[in-house]
Amino acid sequence: MLYESERISYYSYKYGPLFLSAAGLYSAITLVFVSEEGVSELVINVVLLLALSVAGLYLFVRLKPKWKIVALNRMRIVVGVGKDEKEYSWLDVKSIDFNGLTNVYTLNLKTGQEIYFTAYRKVLFFWAEDTSEMGAIINKMKRDLDI
Repeated sequence: MLYESERISYYSYKYGPLFLSAAGLYSAITLVFVSEEGVSELVINVVLLLALSVAGLYLFVRLKPKWKIVALNRMRIVVGVGKDEKEYSWLDVKSIDFNGLTNVYTLNLKTGQEIYFTAYRKVLFFWAEDTSEMGAIINKMKRDLDI
C-alpha cells in the first residue's frame, strides 16, 4: 500500500503565496481608492502592501515547482500524479527531513532535485514527529539505509 501526502495541506502550501500576493495587491488598490488618510501614511501603507505582494509572488514562483504529491511505501517512492509521475527507489534518496513546525518533508534526491511534500496525515503538535504510517516508514528507511 502506498501512503500519499495530504492534499489539502499540499495545495495550501503550493498556492498560499499566490493568494498572499493577490490579497496584498487587492488591499493596496482598495486602500488607494478608499483611504482618507494623509498622503504620507497612504504611500507607506501601499508600499508595504505591494512589498508583501511581491514577496508572495516571488515565493510562489520560486517554490511552486518543488511542491509535489508523494506516495511511498517500503519499496519505492512515487513523485507526482498522473502523466508527471516518476518512481524512485529508496537508494536514490540523499536525505529526507521533516519540519515539525510546518509538517513538511524535504526530500533530496541524489540527482540534486529537491522536493517538498506534506505528511500523510496531520501532525497534532508542531514539535511532534510524524507518527503516521508514512512517518514510520520514512524513519525506518532512514535508519536502515543511513539516510
